[in-house]
Amino acid sequence: MHSKESHAMAQATTGGIRVPLSLVQEQMWNLQRWAPEPGFYNEALRHRFPFAADPAAVAGALDLLVQRHESLRTSFPTFGGVPYQSIAPAVDVPLEVTDLRHLPPAQREAEMRAVQAADVEAPFDTFGGPAFRARLFLLDDATSELCLVLDHLVADATAEAILGSELDDVLAAWAAGEDPALARQELDYADFAVWQRRWMTAERVGEHERYWVDALRGMAPVRPVPYLGGANDPMALASSELTAPPMQYDFVLPDGVVGALRRRTRTSPFVIGAAAVAAVVARATGDGDTVLLTSASGRDRSELDPVVGLFGGTAVLRVDLSGDPAFEVVLRRARRAMLGILEHQQVPMARVFDAVRASGTVLSPLAIPVAVHFFHAAHHRWVPGTSVVARPPEREGPAVPELPEASKPLEFRFYDDGTTLWGKLLHHPDKYDGRLAASVVADLKAVLAAAAGDPMLRLSQLPVPAAAVPA
Repeated sequence: MHSKESHAMAQATTGGIRVPLSLVQEQMWNLQRWAPEPGFYNEALRHRFPFAADPAAVAGALDLLVQRHESLRTSFPTFGGVPYQSIAPAVDVPLEVTDLRHLPPAQREAEMRAVQAADVEAPFDTFGGPAFRARLFLLDDATSELCLVLDHLVADATAEAILGSELDDVLAAWAAGEDPALARQELDYADFAVWQRRWMTAERVGEHERYWVDALRGMAPVRPVPYLGGANDPMALASSELTAPPMQYDFVLPDGVVGALRRRTRTSPFVIGAAAVAAVVARATGDGDTVLLTSASGRDRSELDPVVGLFGGTAVLRVDLSGDPAFEVVLRRARRAMLGILEHQQVPMARVFDAVRASGTVLSPLAIPVAVHFFHAAHHRWVPGTSVVARPPEREGPAVPELPEASKPLEFRFYDDGTTLWGKLLHHPDKYDGRLAASVVADLKAVLAAAAGDPMLRLSQLPVPAAAVPA
């Protein structure tokens, strides 16, 4: 996607043409139509300021970001029943301010979480817009927190990181009496959507679908649940059955262990984390065909790095652990599977699952009980400690989930700020209590420590003492 082509498309998209939805937006539009409740797919960014933020400055910074990013000015009307993107020249979204400084600390935190939960659950008017809302919480004389809620049609997790980072940049520049120096943006999301619709012809979509059909062929329709030895009722695996709010267990991976593995195997932190999770799952279930649900950024071109919009989506990470492989081999297989995801991430998973089912493989994302996701803040300057979702935990152990949502019985979230690798294990209490969650984390750490000492250790030699390995 070249800059000249992008400029030409930008001219077209602002000239009254109905901009089509991208492929992943189209999938999200359909998912929202069938959602169990309005607002089910809303995204939320909770951004902690280590100072008492000035509401007027925060409101001004948000106005600047709204003008900078077309996605924040986009609504989704329909023509002939088909949705399209409508980009407004300006959008006025007032910043709500909630002052909780008069409350005791414990009550203050509880009240903030209750208000945030209500904001997150409230649906948006996608036909008329705007597709986001903002609220600033004044907590004390040294702390405040912004909660930005966005319709998933206009943002993904990477977009949230971009907005949080740029918000910091703008406020820091203004505090220093300077103009913000944000990264140059060559195109907008609408440009990407138009380009994708032209590039992803039926033939190319078919090529991607055929890759996934081959990659997922022969998968078992129901996956065993780790540490429980499997499930008798297939519906017990369905995410819709996870009615209780998830619990969270925070952990930090030792820098020396991850660093040693990176140097010895030349592998990225995410592949290391995913391979370790796959190894623990395989040991716990006895199933060498290890399948994890993960996410793909969808940003496969450098021009898309600073663009706010919905690019990412779910993906299936299938790692073959048969034959009792050495951990170094597990890493290679996990890397190969991840590269396949990156090369074929343009096709949304809804289409993939339809194609896989049509080929005769019975497969549902609901039957994959373990998810692993990776988050980093490498796109822009980032100040450690300023973002709630990108800050190492002060201590390991049980924690209150930042947002009460997790789609799987076990969901690993790894975070990398370039210095420390840490994680959150979200687990549903109807399947895993706090003791089991601690055991899962202990096994994960034990596997990484052993592999760092000797990457040639075989899967059966890795220490997984807490796993309920089937007989």
